[in-house]
Amino acid sequence: MLTRKQKYFIVYSETIKGGVKIKPEEKFLILIKELCEKQDTIAKTLQEPLLHEFSLSELHCLDAIGNLEHPTVTNIALTMNMTRGAISKITKRLKARKLLSTYSLENNRKEVLFTLTEKGRHIFDEHRKGHIAWEKQVLSFLQAYPIENLSKIVKFLEAFNEQLKSLLKN
Repeated sequence: MLTRKQKYFIVYSETIKGGVKIKPEEKFLILIKELCEKQDTIAKTLQEPLLHEFSLSELHCLDAIGNLEHPTVTNIALTMNMTRGAISKITKRLKARKLLSTYSLENNRKEVLFTLTEKGRHIFDEHRKGHIAWEKQVLSFLQAYPIENLSKIVKFLEAFNEQLKSLLKN
């Protein structure tokens, strides 16, 4: 039986570094992994140092609260594709750090909603600036490609995303 490393270096149909050949689908997986790793690194470099003390989940929770019309635990969980329990833990940490506060509507005292404090709004704004900078860089890169190629890539990514969603449900 071959080891994982041996399987990785078996000669197939597409050349990569060092003249070693692998299957296109294996190359795809390698590139997706590299893309995710680079994205994480780039996201950290584009962030203000102030944001380094927060996890991505915390930043995206603040982002959801800042963008949602009705920011409840359930709506944040749906937006972030996380459990309500995970969102409850995150919001407790953010509340303890004075980044958000809670309130209820007059007609429904049972439902708890979140709002950003001044400090939370500042973190939200800084995080948003990082997203905008990243989007500008990516859009600039994408403009070099014909729309037909991008349309094919988008269709593929939509199908791949649906496959990943179905795996998450199982």
